Amino acid sequence: MEQQNKRKGGKALQSIYRNKYIWLAFAAAFLPRLIFVLLSDPLSVGGDELFAMGPAAKLVGYDWSGVMQSYRYYGYGYTALLIPFFKFIHEPVLLYRMMVLLMALAQSASAPIAYHLMKKYLNVENEKILCISSICCSYLVAVRAVYTYPEFIYVFVMWLLAWVLLKLNACVDDKRKKILYTVVLVLVLFYASTVHSRATAVWMAVAFGIVYYGWVYRKALVSVPVCLVMGAGAFVASQKGIDAVLNYFVKASSSNVSNTGVSVSMGALLGDAKTWTAWVNIIMGQLNEAVIVTGGLAVFAVVAIIILLWRGCVKKDKHTLEVQKMSPYLVIGSVFLAAVLITMGGQSIDGATGVNNAMHYDGNPDSYRVLTYFRYYAAYVGPLLMSGIAYFYHKKEMFGKLYPIVGVITVLLQGYWVLCILPYISEFNGSCWDFAPYSLTKGFEDTIRLRTYLPATFVVILILVTSYILYKKKKAHFILGLLCLILVYCYCYNAVYHEGYRGQKNYSYVDDSVRLLKNLEQDGALPNKIYVEDANVEGTGQQTKYLYQFCMMNKQVISEMPSDNEKEVIYLCQNPSDFENLIDEGYLLGQVAEHEYIYVRGLELQEKLSSVGIRLKSN
Repeated sequence: MEQQNKRKGGKALQSIYRNKYIWLAFAAAFLPRLIFVLLSDPLSVGGDELFAMGPAAKLVGYDWSGVMQSYRYYGYGYTALLIPFFKFIHEPVLLYRMMVLLMALAQSASAPIAYHLMKKYLNVENEKILCISSICCSYLVAVRAVYTYPEFIYVFVMWLLAWVLLKLNACVDDKRKKILYTVVLVLVLFYASTVHSRATAVWMAVAFGIVYYGWVYRKALVSVPVCLVMGAGAFVASQKGIDAVLNYFVKASSSNVSNTGVSVSMGALLGDAKTWTAWVNIIMGQLNEAVIVTGGLAVFAVVAIIILLWRGCVKKDKHTLEVQKMSPYLVIGSVFLAAVLITMGGQSIDGATGVNNAMHYDGNPDSYRVLTYFRYYAAYVGPLLMSGIAYFYHKKEMFGKLYPIVGVITVLLQGYWVLCILPYISEFNGSCWDFAPYSLTKGFEDTIRLRTYLPATFVVILILVTSYILYKKKKAHFILGLLCLILVYCYCYNAVYHEGYRGQKNYSYVDDSVRLLKNLEQDGALPNKIYVEDANVEGTGQQTKYLYQFCMMNKQVISEMPSDNEKEVIYLCQNPSDFENLIDEGYLLGQVAEHEYIYVRGLELQEKLSSVGIRLKSN
């Protein structure tokens, strides 16, 4: 028996060694994220995170209705994943970090998936190239895994979509397998719709990809009857699911709750001619954002894919053989590039009015965020990058041929950005995050100015020049390493100074009060309802009521003034001078920490607080 166990252990080690590069890719993707997970504090984006958790919390018996006045819908397919965490973990920081760990695992999983897809379907054989490429794909994201968000699961689902599309292409002539994987395709799309309402763009992109494939290859990528019947049913079911969740959680229909769907009105572009400029600025700004994030190197992949897609359309004889061999690239390229364009097009139309108002009519400057909003289409760029890297692996000479085109596109985008967009947003911090790593800017602490943004432009130019020199010296593989360094560095920088800092700063505004409340709860002295001021954290703008509710998850936190007939009351606030009238109603005031104050009514409760070191006063 002991020998059998040793033999099994030896085989396991041999298997790990044989596949060491895929394990190395996963380790490189996961271990840095694990460090950031251990440093995360609740909550980074208070309202959004709590709203997404809300239905899961209600299912396990918590009442969070006191802070849900501005509730926005977030995908129930994502929320369902959180139910076990709420069921079995009741310490808030541990609960939060375990949920963030799930986000990190979902994001890290893209590395081994990309490795597998490139090796099996894109015929990349060099394991070192596979390892570095998959790490790049894992870190090409718009959000860092230091908080909870449907985005992390949605990106993972997009990698599953890439897998099933390549699988369908591989078995396109096998009727039985095609039916099977068409079913899998619809299930993946259905789950994507339950995770994020933005998945409507993916349904449209997949439909485009199927039509494009049929045009190019004169054969169906999917089982059309299964796709139509099951797809229609799945799409309707996903929408019905939204109504069911909303009815359960807030007793409202999808028409009365934001984030339940995607709608675009062309009328926004017709009311004011200046809106056309804003619309173009959004498109150019978002395209430029992908250039900034990748140091300009993503342009090579996109241009190569566009050329392939064009050759597939025009069907010239001299390109026929290449198009036949490149079917995996055309499948991935057509679907995910369409998803990017659909998302960007819809968002640019939707945001044009706000940007126009901010530019010309002293409107809300927060509208400028859409000018650099990489997050909405970032879920689709990983598979595009994977395809681009694999393409240049097989056709290294194309890198040099495309360099003039890429250089012109990059210079035009950077020029437009600097001359037409940057003057409006040069002091706005909401658009700076992808630029901050290049200028070493701490967006929540430093003053945002021109020097925050401009260094990124110089870095992009420097990287393009460096990449060309490496190519000419026949060291093109170093370009991939350069891309990997850029993506990992920018990820880590923003994990510390953007989302990570935001969560830590938010938590520092409630942590001492939460410890006090926990002590009162252990002694049985804490009322069932906790009243809090609807205040914001200075610098991050996040509302503390959501932080209190998550940290005191089994109590009802209410962001309203308490009623006069309650005898034992706690009211937590950040601005005590605004509530001095409570002193006349029998309350005493105490300071818990720098930004944390407590008004308390009820003799026993006041005595208890005094006994734990809170100095209460009546003036």
